[in-house]
Amino acid sequence: MSADASGESAAGAAAARSVGARPCGGMKILPWFWELVFHGALLLMRLRLKTEWRGLEKAPSGAVVLAAKHGSSWDIPLMSRLARRALGRRAYFQMGSFIGYPVLGPLVPLLRRCGGFCVMRPKEILRLRRRGSSRDALHALMDRVNREATETRRAVLETGGVLVFFPEGSRDATQVLPLKADREITTAVDLRFEGVASTLWPIVLSYGSKRRWRRRRVIVEALDPF
Repeated sequence: MSADASGESAAGAAAARSVGARPCGGMKILPWFWELVFHGALLLMRLRLKTEWRGLEKAPSGAVVLAAKHGSSWDIPLMSRLARRALGRRAYFQMGSFIGYPVLGPLVPLLRRCGGFCVMRPKEILRLRRRGSSRDALHALMDRVNREATETRRAVLETGGVLVFFPEGSRDATQVLPLKADREITTAVDLRFEGVASTLWPIVLSYGSKRRWRRRRVIVEALDPF
């Protein structure tokens, strides 16, 4: 590691300690725990959603990048179900770092055991800056978290895994554009030049109106992979 990289890593580690950030990269799925959470989510989906699956016969082989619009908290359970049902594999997915969140923050270690790994967006820098954290330290932390995220994406695809991402990087309609998540595609392209093939599989999630006492209809449509 170069002196510059070592210095950046040390700065990122110091910033992580100052804001109470937890390690959040790497392929950390714990199979028995994943299965427990997955089947619990399946039960909830059957109670709350009426799901129609389309196009699953188009499922590609090898490493797969699943891309879908992020419109609901049900998106990740649905994409996990699609990965298991159509591809026979457990999916990895990106999530926010949740640094400083009173509920989601402590859950990060459990989310990692379910296939989650952190990325850090500029909006998180702004939120933490309002709490008085150093701008330079936070940028060092963001560089560290996102470097670990890139390493995790590469590891998932190099081992023939499934990576889920949402190009908007947000469920907030006012923050959809410009698209935030471009590193997933560049990682796949970089690996292609290194001889590691992967397939991008776009998925459309269409939700019906919310109903208090009836299941909400959702269509999961898989488009042609490329």
